[in-house]
Amino acid sequence: IYWIMKRFRNQEKDLIEAGRLEETQFHRLFASQTMAYADDTWFYPPINIFRRAILIVLPNVPIPDLAVRATLSTVAMALIVGLHCYLMPFKYIVNNHLETFVLFCGFFIATLNISDDPPTVFVGPDNVELDIYGVFIALLAG
Repeated sequence: IYWIMKRFRNQEKDLIEAGRLEETQFHRLFASQTMAYADDTWFYPPINIFRRAILIVLPNVPIPDLAVRATLSTVAMALIVGLHCYLMPFKYIVNNHLETFVLFCGFFIATLNISDDPPTVFVGPDNVELDIYGVFIALLAG
């Protein structure tokens, strides 16, 4: 979807610069995907779909330890919240704040999944044993 949107947008820019097209057709053609987003974040709908796919796939990764899968999901959720807070993709500020709140609630729930069954030990480089939950809490606090 992203490459189709980008190609059409670039072709449209070329036509507008050449004077063969007076008004933009991009928002009319991709209205269902771009109307809610600001003009400089027209590329966010594929990211939105990808983040949902990631949050569906990560808990189903074939790792026997449930706590590690919960940790992966929490890290993914943290990255999604960070990306959203960096881009703030919606046209209206209230939509950005509400989406941030919902994503933060999802991150909080994912964090509770880790605290319910924390991973016990992770063997790092040089056979140093690390408590994954302790490292995660340190990263949050840092």
